[in-house]
Amino acid sequence: MKEKLAVLAAVFVPGLGQIILGRPVNGLFVLASCCFFGLLAVFRLLVGEATFIGDDRWLLLALGAGGAAWAIGLIETIQIGFRGKSRRTQNERDQHIRNGMTSYLKGEFGRAEAELEQALKLDPTDGDARFHLAMVQKAQGRHADAKRTLKKCLALDENTKWYPEIAEELEQLSS
Repeated sequence: MKEKLAVLAAVFVPGLGQIILGRPVNGLFVLASCCFFGLLAVFRLLVGEATFIGDDRWLLLALGAGGAAWAIGLIETIQIGFRGKSRRTQNERDQHIRNGMTSYLKGEFGRAEAELEQALKLDPTDGDARFHLAMVQKAQGRHADAKRTLKKCLALDENTKWYPEIAEELEQLSS
């Protein structure tokens, strides 16, 4: 909710979105830049003989710089908002994995499976959660499910982090 409010605020008031998301220096810089270039453009229109139709490069430069500062502020607000949401999702996923592993070590396999499934709902490509889920399924005697989960883990394991363990577990489950 805070991210949406920040983006909406940044659309109407340059820099306000960054201030809302905890980046006051960036927000104030964007706001000051837009005000400066906006005032420069107004000054050129009122004092000078500039018009929007005429050939006044200073006016165009001021308007362009102010618009660029506003756009940069808006883009940064959107990036900060999505990154913050992503970080919260990662933290939540990691907490589910920790809870799942704790439950597994206590022998609470049902709870462990539920926690690891929650982690996979947040990030279906997470190899750690998928590998540990396979170990829970193996501990429950659900060997076919464990094999399927391990094979999917292997397909998603781009860095081959779990390859030796997966290969060993698949061999044990196949015999």
